[in-house]
Amino acid sequence: MTIIVRKNDDVAHVEETGVPDEGHLQRFIFDNPDSLPLGDIKADNRLMIVGREFATSSGPIDVLAIDADGDIYIVETKLFKNPDKRRVVAQLLDYGAALWRGYRDPANFIANLEASVNGQTGAGLQQNIADFYDLDYDGTDDVIRCLADNLCDGTFKFIVLMDHLEPRLRDLVLYLNQRSQFDVYAVVMQFYRHEDIEIVIPKLFGAEVTKDPTRGTKTTQAWNETRYFETAQQSVDDDQLNAIRQLYHFSQQHADQMRWARGKHGAFRPQFRQPYKEINIRGKVAPLFTVDTDGVLSLNLGSLSRHEQLKAYGDRFVARLRELGFPSIPNDQDTDMVEIPVEDWQTHVDGLIQAVEEVFASSGS
Repeated sequence: MTIIVRKNDDVAHVEETGVPDEGHLQRFIFDNPDSLPLGDIKADNRLMIVGREFATSSGPIDVLAIDADGDIYIVETKLFKNPDKRRVVAQLLDYGAALWRGYRDPANFIANLEASVNGQTGAGLQQNIADFYDLDYDGTDDVIRCLADNLCDGTFKFIVLMDHLEPRLRDLVLYLNQRSQFDVYAVVMQFYRHEDIEIVIPKLFGAEVTKDPTRGTKTTQAWNETRYFETAQQSVDDDQLNAIRQLYHFSQQHADQMRWARGKHGAFRPQFRQPYKEINIRGKVAPLFTVDTDGVLSLNLGSLSRHEQLKAYGDRFVARLRELGFPSIPNDQDTDMVEIPVEDWQTHVDGLIQAVEEVFASSGS
């Protein structure tokens, strides 16, 4: 195809230059993720690249990306000159299977994403998500929770990125989207050059298939107290549930705001009046703790130690927990999050409440 460029009476015929190699295509998408025309999949969809040549047991994924809903995108680049381009679909599915079976513990997957984005930007995963999508802590934590849920369920979106789409591969993409649970898309990137200007025309194939909106992408109901405790009751025993209720009711009475995590596994996040309200940083740092429906208590100690205005509170809080014999408190407070199973903290719930009350829920009530 030829593009005709006209400026006043000057007309230029611009011929397609093509793509020299797959590395060029990978680099272009890595540097310009917004060039992928994904608005037809979801409105205002923007991809954040979290990995290039991301290692799996089936080989490296060319580009690994996420969106603001916590969906995971596996992107594979293939040029038209490559033989049997239909194999790329099997390769994409194989990568999905490798992620799904290779990260039975989603915490390992999140840790690898953390290392990957830190190597690219020098900042952690949560900070990158917050900056890219302009989210506060609750929003970024929700994205990470949904990433973990999608990984555990093996729910991925697959994109084959090419310079030309042959009819058989196009038909295969349409067939899979229409007749299966998979979300497979083809994106064709056509490159042109006029003098020192590079022109790229992207086209998306596969989004035109009308699909049940509950299939292929994770939908999450809102969490509330009723749904949370109905779910928790199925995951923990009666004594553990009582400890969770005790901590929840204390939080209700003393927190300035009670927030609910999004994702497959709900969690409550109390935001205590002190010191966040005093220094006007609510929502910008992690809440003191969250409690999942399976009873896992996550203490967000790292965010306290790294925030100048919160460090003194964090030091007092950790010291008090140690004095009260609370389990699993690390010597290195720079740890972002300490996760403690309910069976380890249930008998220490009074000590946790005492420490919170003394440091975070005191004056200003």
